[in-house]
Amino acid sequence: MDAARLKAARGGFMYYLPNGVLQVRTECPNPSCKSHFATAPNVKRSATPYYATRSGEPVEARKFAKCRHRNSCGYDVRPTRADVDAHLSGAGVEVKPPDWTPPPPKPQRVFGELLPGSIGSTAFDNYGMERYGGRWQRVAFSYHVVSHGGANVFQYADAQRRVHIAKTIRYRIDNAGRLTKKNEKGEAQVFQPAIDKDKTEWILFGAHLVTAGARVAVAESEDAALSMAAAYPDDARVWCASGGDNLRKFREYMQEQPGVEFELFPDLDRINADAENNWYEQAEYLRAHGVACAVNEWWTLDGIRQHISRLGGKGDLRDWLDAVSR
Repeated sequence: MDAARLKAARGGFMYYLPNGVLQVRTECPNPSCKSHFATAPNVKRSATPYYATRSGEPVEARKFAKCRHRNSCGYDVRPTRADVDAHLSGAGVEVKPPDWTPPPPKPQRVFGELLPGSIGSTAFDNYGMERYGGRWQRVAFSYHVVSHGGANVFQYADAQRRVHIAKTIRYRIDNAGRLTKKNEKGEAQVFQPAIDKDKTEWILFGAHLVTAGARVAVAESEDAALSMAAAYPDDARVWCASGGDNLRKFREYMQEQPGVEFELFPDLDRINADAENNWYEQAEYLRAHGVACAVNEWWTLDGIRQHISRLGGKGDLRDWLDAVSR
């Protein structure tokens, strides 16, 4: 018995939605769902049926299901006790056009148009200019990083140049000469407006540069993605960042990018993290749902292992760059 069914049985629930790789998607019952206009089979199958807890089978996949396109579709019709009883008795459920009205689109948190990037005298700007010179300026402008008040603003914008999230980070150079987001007291200097998770469409930092069929490299931090883009200007990949350890909230965005191949570059503490924050687990989920996705084990390359061991087994892509530049 899978975990979702077991949890439903223990809680006395009549139906449940399978989790992770056990999900078997079908076509969305909503005829106006955008998935019906797709050509790729994995995109057309956008709805997960509700399963009866006792039988472990779908109650009626053509009616009782939940679409993964929460913002553009929102289809979610759940079976009643009579529907579940009819399924269990073998009588079947009468399938009629769903008596369902799509909910109004959820308002998106859009802060406005993408502001132009700028270079100032922040620790972050000085760090990049010292290492990469003019290449850093071009990257900062391309990613629209704004220098303001001794800090840097990272704008998460989509292909329509709409800013969904704006994160402000105040960097400094520590006593070891490393760029850090923490002050002398060890407090993270990261600021962003309060986010309503139900109204936010999560996109990667750098998403405004992603086009259909692109190769996308995903780092955890914005500074690591920018450093890699500046260090390897001829790399055909678009460098993006999740801005944190939770890659799960970006899965819907990644599933909706046509023909895009994702290569994940996790920080070392993501390797043995719990399932939600373990990037291997997230890559497996994405592959199971038709997304080309792989984890790059950059920390195993020659010349990097020894450098990482001096850092106590922790590190990110900027440590890779430090190692290869020695």
